[in-house]
Amino acid sequence: LRAAPAPLLFARAMSSLPAAALPMRGRVSNKDLVQEACFIDGAFVTSPASGTFAVHDPANGALLGSVPDMGEEGAVAAIEAAHAAWKGWRDVPAKEKSAVLRRWNDLILASSDDLAILMTSECGKPLAESRGEVAYAASFVEFFAEEVKRVDGSIIPPPNPNRRVLVTRQGVGVCSMITPWNFPAAMITRKVAPALAAGCPSVVKPAQQTPFTALALAELARQAGVPKGLLNVVTSSTERTPEAGRALATHPLVRKLSFTGSTAVGKALLGLAAGTVKRVSMELGGNAPFLVFDDADVDAAVEGAMASKFRNAGQTCVC
Repeated sequence: LRAAPAPLLFARAMSSLPAAALPMRGRVSNKDLVQEACFIDGAFVTSPASGTFAVHDPANGALLGSVPDMGEEGAVAAIEAAHAAWKGWRDVPAKEKSAVLRRWNDLILASSDDLAILMTSECGKPLAESRGEVAYAASFVEFFAEEVKRVDGSIIPPPNPNRRVLVTRQGVGVCSMITPWNFPAAMITRKVAPALAAGCPSVVKPAQQTPFTALALAELARQAGVPKGLLNVVTSSTERTPEAGRALATHPLVRKLSFTGSTAVGKALLGLAAGTVKRVSMELGGNAPFLVFDDADVDAAVEGAMASKFRNAGQTCVC
């Protein structure tokens, strides 16, 4: 398993951000959102043996902070914590699950300004795009806070009159989630929220460029009352990402793997997950062409290009 190459991060004007040379903790109002530790089993933890790696602002190279450089040991600890938390959560009534997810949604929205600054600082997207992503990320949590109350089964007409065929839906178990840097908040909530709604715990491995957004979401989930072990965040450097990714894709306690990223890494993860026949969801990279023909309305073409090729500074799955 090889990590995807570091992206060409794009610069943006810093005039909207406070003190662009400050570390991350100096840029936000709520200092609790800036965590320089992995989130495992409901607590922020570090490991002296694993060391740390630095996170820099792509616009000016300023040091934002450092986070643990976890490999297999961190991933396995998170998986085991998730598995231990699974039974208790899957038996929680849907109404209670919904209430927890709703609180998480509300806290994300209440922290919009700080989360937007976190995202722009570490991944470089325009601040307006970051603010939009916070609302987008929260929308997944809100949606599944409602959908969890509608997870039902069915009764199927049996082939024999002496039998009854019932279908019930149950969570599969521990879910590993590897997310990209270009949407560091929304790609996490889009994976974690449905997992929690289905009764499944999650282990998230965010992109090495954007760990602070993931850790801030974990802190808000903790404040919302998500029980310990249900959401775990393991951070890894470029060098140790293959080691952590291999554990997330092959550990026997992991029942599902979700990945958003490059096609090459997706293929490698599919191969690793095949050994234990895990369920997988892959959203793999591409580059959509934008064609303008001789008879095109140039004004409409320019408007379309701005919307579809320059959204999020060009760093989207369809650009």
